[in-house]
Amino acid sequence: GQAVNWKLFARKGGANGYAMPDVADVTLSLQGPGQSFTVPTARLSATGSSAGAFTIPADAPLGDWTLSAKVGAAEGQATFGVQAYRKPEYRIAVTPDREVAINGDEVRFTVAADYFFGAPVAGASVRWTLFESRLSRESRWDAWDPWGDARANDAEDTGYGRMLESGETRTDLDGRVALTFAPARVAYDRRLSLEVEVLDGAQRMVSARGSALMGRGQFRVRVVPVARLFMAGQPIVADVFTEDLRGNPVQAAFTVEVDQDVWNPIERRTSRSSRPLVSLQATTSALQGRARVTLPLGSARAGDVTLRARAEDARGNKVSAEQHVWVYDARVWDYAYRYPTFEAVPDRDEWSPGDTARILVNSDVKDANLLVSVEGRELHELRVQPLVGRTGLVRVPIRPGYGPNLFVKLHLRRGREIQTRTLELPIRTERHDLRVQVTSDRAEYRPRERATFTVETRDAAGRPVPAELALGVVDEAIYALRSDRTPRAHDVFYGRIADAVTTVAAFPVLYYGGADKGESGDARRDFRDVALWAPEVRTGADGRAQVSLLWPDNLTTWRATARGVTTDTRVGETTAQARVTQDLVARRCRCCGPTT
Repeated sequence: GQAVNWKLFARKGGANGYAMPDVADVTLSLQGPGQSFTVPTARLSATGSSAGAFTIPADAPLGDWTLSAKVGAAEGQATFGVQAYRKPEYRIAVTPDREVAINGDEVRFTVAADYFFGAPVAGASVRWTLFESRLSRESRWDAWDPWGDARANDAEDTGYGRMLESGETRTDLDGRVALTFAPARVAYDRRLSLEVEVLDGAQRMVSARGSALMGRGQFRVRVVPVARLFMAGQPIVADVFTEDLRGNPVQAAFTVEVDQDVWNPIERRTSRSSRPLVSLQATTSALQGRARVTLPLGSARAGDVTLRARAEDARGNKVSAEQHVWVYDARVWDYAYRYPTFEAVPDRDEWSPGDTARILVNSDVKDANLLVSVEGRELHELRVQPLVGRTGLVRVPIRPGYGPNLFVKLHLRRGREIQTRTLELPIRTERHDLRVQVTSDRAEYRPRERATFTVETRDAAGRPVPAELALGVVDEAIYALRSDRTPRAHDVFYGRIADAVTTVAAFPVLYYGGADKGESGDARRDFRDVALWAPEVRTGADGRAQVSLLWPDNLTTWRATARGVTTDTRVGETTAQARVTQDLVARRCRCCGPTT
């Protein structure tokens, strides 16, 4: 029965950016759990916007509902919840005394319970639980994640992790509780999370969560090479950072080393020298917590090279980090490297129009042909590039108009299979930010008093600019039930685009374990479910008959079933088994769990 107010902004996309759309009708529809409703049609204004309102039907089922709008070929959606709810009357804040602590330190959390109207929630029951979750480690050089999607383990809303302790207490007259913890020392960086449930005198419960970081040392060290790919003969250039877990700079002395694992295909193992190939000592700056080092390759071969940084803090805690780079030599076809089936790694994290992205390709298929496609909203480029040996370099020019992201797909034929690797390359583009500021004429009011809000819009340089906005004033308690999930406007209009190109292989589907195995020497090809069907087998006067067959290629146990009847209607049946196998069997298996 409540009213839903909506606002829409529309723009027409083009090669040179956005333009104002033509005045047109806006078609709206509302879909929810098992139902849909008609929403009155609206009209797009000359300024490319539209607004309206509708009432949720009284019999609408609870759940998430989606309002869809369509203007011409363009579509947009917004999701909201329909729930039977009671707004909380107070809120909880859980705050640590510091953002970053060190192994062995005490951490103090303050729990504050206040009504939305400002008074403290005194004498409320507090139930608390302390958790720890391990912060993610640095990934391998080929675990490329420029968008940070794989680093969600460091986000505030991650899982609870391991429970350390729990208890109960009550708020004081100011609605406050102070809790102090001294977690045991561990050999990893972690997040301490305090989960709190508060129950007031009216038996209304509100929960909240706060967290602090606890490091195994006073700082951590990071190694960031300026590129993942270096050409043979070039020194390796890298930045070494020493910083706390919040990224604040810390000055520290460190040692950085160059090392290398060499793969021996005969012994099928890697070997490493007893000493680092190159070692260098330096100190990071106090202002930035950073030092740039230039490392000669020394006796390192071309291929996978390890950079390792070590440091020790004032308490004697040892910290280290490592990163991998690839030294490429066009004269080398096969490196002392344990080749994966197919890997593709770009040389850096971000590019600008006019740059050329270099993508290292490694495969266990010698002299393969790569199908390289450069894609986005359309197919930009398509070419075939041969690999010499097992390693190659693919160069992709970054042209104007490719941003904000670009997809590069690499397709490699491996027998009768097509293997594909997709890389999403971030492209630097101009931002189009509008600074909006809203202020009220007073900080506090009484019921039924008039309030005035001032809205200001400026460009990125701080210059005033005209703009059209939608302003809503909503009870903060609503956001305690459900946070605002409206996407940022910049992400909607200038954010990552989807890949609109699809690639399909024309090879037949391979059914391992009972179908086409592909061409490979004296391969088994004849796979059947029925080896013989003989509907008219007659025994002689001696009660015997023989039937011959050639077994198909299935490796299995076969069951022979015979059912018979005589002229005087005697009936009978029996079964027998025969097994078909061979001395050496190679099977393809599907492994469960995460893969790398």
